[in-house]
Amino acid sequence: MIRTASLIVLISTVFFLVASLFDSDAGLLISPKNVDFGEVTAGESVTFNIELSNQGNWPVRIHGVKTSCDCTTISERRFDIEPGKTQSITIAVETPHASRSFEGELIIYLNEPIRSEKIKYFGVTKQQCNSAML
Repeated sequence: MIRTASLIVLISTVFFLVASLFDSDAGLLISPKNVDFGEVTAGESVTFNIELSNQGNWPVRIHGVKTSCDCTTISERRFDIEPGKTQSITIAVETPHASRSFEGELIIYLNEPIRSEKIKYFGVTKQQCNSAML
């Protein structure tokens, strides 16, 4: 009888732990998911903020944030977000020096290394008109 009770407690504990792993990042809201810079001056640095809000019942651990371009820097790459809390990260993008479209992507790795969320950014650079040359 004691073995049966111990086995039930063990199975219940394992079930709870596995369920909490899958639920822990289910309440994460990310805003915005797409950032349109529109038209910006070629070669300038543009920034935007991403808000990560934990709407779940468990802490969310951000294991890392990866960028698709060396032109992108991030204020924080690893942190925890407690339930009901919001964390903001600032992204800075050095735009191309020529007139053309640009785009990039951030990948935010959550509680499990295989779980990630993507944020896309894009815009168009234009050369600044120098009135002295006209």
